[in-house]
Amino acid sequence: MRKVMVMLLAGLLAGLGAWLYLIQREPMHNTIIVYEAGRSLASLPLYVASARGFFADQGINVKLYPGGTLPSRPPEEVDVCVAPFDRLPRDSVAFALLTGCPDCFLYGRQPQSTFTWKDMQGKVIIGVEPAADAEVVLEHILRRYGLRPQTDVHLLQDLPVALRRPAWEAGTGDYILLPQPDGLWWEQKGKAHLVASLRDAGPVLGTVCAAPRAILPAREDLYARFAAGLYAAQRWIGSHSPEEVAAQIGSFFPHLNYGTLLHGVSLYRSAGLWAETPEPARKAYDRLQEMRQQAGEIAIPPPYVRHVNPRAALRGIQLIELIEAQKEKTP
Repeated sequence: MRKVMVMLLAGLLAGLGAWLYLIQREPMHNTIIVYEAGRSLASLPLYVASARGFFADQGINVKLYPGGTLPSRPPEEVDVCVAPFDRLPRDSVAFALLTGCPDCFLYGRQPQSTFTWKDMQGKVIIGVEPAADAEVVLEHILRRYGLRPQTDVHLLQDLPVALRRPAWEAGTGDYILLPQPDGLWWEQKGKAHLVASLRDAGPVLGTVCAAPRAILPAREDLYARFAAGLYAAQRWIGSHSPEEVAAQIGSFFPHLNYGTLLHGVSLYRSAGLWAETPEPARKAYDRLQEMRQQAGEIAIPPPYVRHVNPRAALRGIQLIELIEAQKEKTP
């Protein structure tokens, strides 16, 4: 009898220990570590979802780490990596979309009230590295307007990032391709003037949220809730003024004043850069691969399923639309 009681007590203690362990671990099950390749207005839905509590509404705790601040874990081991589609970690899969275009704008030396891409004839553009999607999209736009890259328009693609600003300030180039928020800062200082976005190329995969390929299927429910938070933020952004949007994100950009943030938000909205839903659509992927192939960066486009899994985003969209439909039915 005593032996039986000891065994029952041991089993009870083991069960209690497991229960306490699960209670302590449960918050981690709902925590998503997000690594940002760089802080940018391209990721605005991410910041709005955090600031407005849209992630919390989905029962998840999202922790954001801008580039260079992630403690003790390399980017390929985080839950979500936010980056341009061409800069994702190896063995990761894009599952949600933030922008439908690379996060770069074309700047000139003087303000231009009217601009057409045909104005690039005979000009020099300080670009980015040849294989970058922003450069690929830029070349596609030039070709659409009958301009041959490196023949009708000279693209400086071999300048290291650290030398692009000194080269521009020294007088090199007529135009320069700048990511954000660098472009906003340059414009604020009067060093460059915005003339165009890359949205003229049509919708492609720009800045995306990616997850490790090995864990995405097993944690699809968690990623679906993350995508739902993003979609709620995208809907909120679309229904509120630039002033209201800019007021939500000041803490994420302490080096930019409100006026500059407002200008940036207005710029992104007028250019149509932010995606309306988090779905990384096959059509946008295929368009980007065609541009890469046209630029000579790839011989055969890889299949969509190798780099993109839209299931979590589609589930997140359905979840928010269901919630909104239920709200409309409630008197």
